[in-house]
Amino acid sequence: GSGLHPRTDLLLPDYLFYALTHVHQSGHWKQLATGTLSLVNIRVSDVRSIELSPR
Repeated sequence: GSGLHPRTDLLLPDYLFYALTHVHQSGHWKQLATGTLSLVNIRVSDVRSIELSPR
């Protein structure tokens, strides 16, 4: 093998953007937003908890 393995703990920017957009549109941010629904106010820890939560 080439010795290269995909990092499961890293997300492609395009996928991350899609995931954030989908969650934002679903209204889930309403429970997590520290201020408004602006993505700027979302904490990294909140995003991580969403990534790790089972579907």
